[in-house]
Amino acid sequence: MSFLMEVIMFFFLLTLIISCFLVVFLIKDIKVIYFVQVFLGLTLLIIGFMFYFAKIGGISNELFTLFFLTKPIHDGMMNYPIGSNLLNQIINFGRSLALYGFLSFSISETSFAGKSSRRMCMWLAALPSLFLFFTFTPQVYFKIAAGGSQVFLKNLDSGFRILMMAVILFSTVLLIRNIAAVRIKWLRSKLLCLYVSMWALMLFYTVIGIITPLQVVRLDRIYFLLSRIFYYSSRWSDRYWKMIIGCSICFTIFCAVSFIRYLNMERLLAKPGASIEKRMANSDLGVRIIAHSIKNNLISNMVILKELEEHLQESEDVQARDMIRYLIDGNSSVLDKMNDLNSFFKEKKLRFEKHPVMDLIYKAKAEFENLSEQELVICGPDSDLYLLADGQLLTQTLINILKNAFDAIKDIPGGKVTISVFSNRYQIFIQIHDNGIGIPKDRLKQIFTPFYTSKNSKNNWGLGLAYAEKIIKMHKGMIRIESAVNEGTSVYLMLPIYEEGRK
Repeated sequence: MSFLMEVIMFFFLLTLIISCFLVVFLIKDIKVIYFVQVFLGLTLLIIGFMFYFAKIGGISNELFTLFFLTKPIHDGMMNYPIGSNLLNQIINFGRSLALYGFLSFSISETSFAGKSSRRMCMWLAALPSLFLFFTFTPQVYFKIAAGGSQVFLKNLDSGFRILMMAVILFSTVLLIRNIAAVRIKWLRSKLLCLYVSMWALMLFYTVIGIITPLQVVRLDRIYFLLSRIFYYSSRWSDRYWKMIIGCSICFTIFCAVSFIRYLNMERLLAKPGASIEKRMANSDLGVRIIAHSIKNNLISNMVILKELEEHLQESEDVQARDMIRYLIDGNSSVLDKMNDLNSFFKEKKLRFEKHPVMDLIYKAKAEFENLSEQELVICGPDSDLYLLADGQLLTQTLINILKNAFDAIKDIPGGKVTISVFSNRYQIFIQIHDNGIGIPKDRLKQIFTPFYTSKNSKNNWGLGLAYAEKIIKMHKGMIRIESAVNEGTSVYLMLPIYEEGRK
């Protein structure tokens, strides 16, 4: 039994170390700071309890293994020259730091306040933790304890418990409100896993930091602000401490798994389409050759059409002249697009300008003017949203995606394509949904591969989605597709929102 407990505790400590390493070195996000604060705060709380029990002694053999793993660790902590004031500060600082980390993380995630409001909230978030820290600093608490009655001290302790619980509840409400506002399933799933991990740590903190706070004044006189069932010498202490430490192990493992999932999503967001980057680069030359060949044929056609137009100038056949003019205009339009395509592959540069996102969507819609209102529905935001983008290339990307959507509903009675636009603090989400035939799972992983297509290969070369992804990536965005056979397909474009003053 003792060996099993040692293995479990070793795995727990190893998981905690790996989790912290992943968070600090691999997640490049402001959330790293808050996670580190929470982990460090909880670690200091646990170390404080370990030092206290090592100094005070009197715990059972079963709890001995839970708290110290091995006897050398216990003996080392017992003999370490640490004073009661320093031990109190370790516990006090850990409790305050973790509380601030919880609240700051929740505020940073909310999308219901402006930038200045969030900045102000971040400053205000420090007040409860600072108040808690300075009040229970040994020098301050000595004076309070010396000048106050037992009733006053009890009320002070209860007041701080209520304050900390209020902060935890407020943080939880912010996270619930934020997750409820996310409309994209896969994004909600990612955030939910992250939030549940944070909430699990909050629960662990509630047990050891609020319900069972340890206030060390002197090692022979301990202020235990907790229920008697948690007191270390209680006959119930073994089972409750086993429950507390067991839950802490489960919470840490759960958080480690959540961090790994979060890291994977961050990698995808940072490098969308990385797996096909090499194939995309190799396909550029082939596409440029094809584009050059088509361009030469178009120029030849233009010469013939213009000569034919001149010959028909004196003709009374108005319909023939109109047809020739229509062909010339169409040829010119395709030629312009081929020039843009060739220029894009040659220079690999985008012409970034500020664009209202709805303007780009309506320009793409103009390519499908023959569609009825029932076939294409646009749901825009209440206020204007702006992108810093190459308008022409992004519009063409939308056209390519819409073509696929309309192809999917071509033979579906009541087929419809819906474009929805919404945003959070950092990104604009464009959702293009069709209720068409859907895409099988085995094909879903290949749809961004250049020259892959499930359509008629004579008319479709399989380049639309591959280069849509490339263009979105060059805009520092991401494209994601969800689909179910006979239910429909949703394409999500995630692009950085443009705000004045943001670089």
